[in-house]
Amino acid sequence: MSYLWFRLIPGTVFMSVLLLSAGAWSMGPSPEHNVDKILSHMSHELELSYGQEMKVDALVAESKEAGAADIARLGEIREQMKVMRVDFDAGTAQRLADELGEITARMSYRMVSTHADIYQLLSPEQREELTAMSEKRDQRMEKRWARHRD
Repeated sequence: MSYLWFRLIPGTVFMSVLLLSAGAWSMGPSPEHNVDKILSHMSHELELSYGQEMKVDALVAESKEAGAADIARLGEIREQMKVMRVDFDAGTAQRLADELGEITARMSYRMVSTHADIYQLLSPEQREELTAMSEKRDQRMEKRWARHRD
């Protein structure tokens, strides 16, 4: 099981940070990061029971509620940074960038914690399938990154 954690957590953390960073900056979820679509796909692919689906939905809702203030603050920071194109203040920009980092760190931690809680709800077979799905996603993302690097 520890081998599985070492394979699952780093990829999940990396993807979470990437998705949160991009989402935080643009302040709009990308079409690829639709939580309802992701949960529906996960439920179908892993054949979650009704009880598992309800628990996963509750964990996601709790995480979303806990992060609502951070999401709102990210919008405020984005607007303040946009204004600085015209009237740049290095001190304010640094303070906002530092706060953005703190918020992103909190959001990343919350996401990884929620993923870990969801993982604990799964059967061993579902965990294996989730790991396989994660590896496929990582391969797709690597291909996308390779195209952007070239």
